[in-house]
Order: sequence, then structure tokens, then C-alpha cells
Amino acid sequence: MENTMEKFITFIIISNKKEALQLWDVTFRSIQKSYNIN
Repeated sequence: MENTMEKFITFIIISNKKEALQLWDVTFRSIQKSYNIN
């Protein structure tokens, strides 16, 4: 049971990392547009 819980927690962390990277990508592009960085 502990092993399953560990895998589940790891899955959540990985999923959150992907979402965080997507959010960072969107934020970074917004910053680039607002500062007109080429």
C-alpha cells in the first residue's frame, strides 16, 4: 500500500511540474511581449 501511495504522489508531482512549466512558458512569453524583447 505504501508503494502505491508513493507512485501516486510521484505522479502528482510530475503532473504539477508539467503544468508549472506550461505556466512559466506562458508567463515568460507575456513578459517578452510587454518588454518587446526580440
